[in-house]
Amino acid sequence: MTSFIKSVLASSSPDDEGKKAPLFLMGHSMGGAEVLYYIAKGPSDVVSQIRGFLLEAPFLAFHKDSKPSPVTVFLGRLVGKMLPHRQMVFPLDGKLMSRDPEVQRAFVEDKLCHDTSTLEGLAGNLDRAADIDSGKVLIGEGKGEGGKTRVWVSHGTEDGVCDYKASERLCDRMKDVKDKELKLYKGWYHKCK
Repeated sequence: MTSFIKSVLASSSPDDEGKKAPLFLMGHSMGGAEVLYYIAKGPSDVVSQIRGFLLEAPFLAFHKDSKPSPVTVFLGRLVGKMLPHRQMVFPLDGKLMSRDPEVQRAFVEDKLCHDTSTLEGLAGNLDRAADIDSGKVLIGEGKGEGGKTRVWVSHGTEDGVCDYKASERLCDRMKDVKDKELKLYKGWYHKCK
């Protein structure tokens, strides 16, 4: 992420008044958790140049309908220690993305929405999400451009993949972040209605 953000910052040209366009970092689902972790743990010289952070349905906790059993997680972690690069297929149900059959179909057919990860990568994603959801990793004030953390979180209340209540807990825990907003979309799924 750092390399990409630095390349964007380096290639940004000032306008006629000498101002550069503000940079925002956005993540959806697992990407949302990665952005949150980046706010907390990323290099301050880079994070401090980002105007704001946008999170859509961030993966901080599984919804009960998608949550793997504790046995599966335990065995996956155990095997992951011995075979960290072993790949695991973890397909998401297109019906949890949206009520719209066209959106479901598009999700399933999208080559960029892959369902494969290494056991090491999956364990890391679970750990980062748990650290944020538990409050072990905190998002505080003073992280973004101008020494101000700006966070916007949106989540559908019928998301069957990520628990929207974890987004509520996140925003409640960011007590010293003055510029934050949680937007819940009643009845929306992981991607849309």
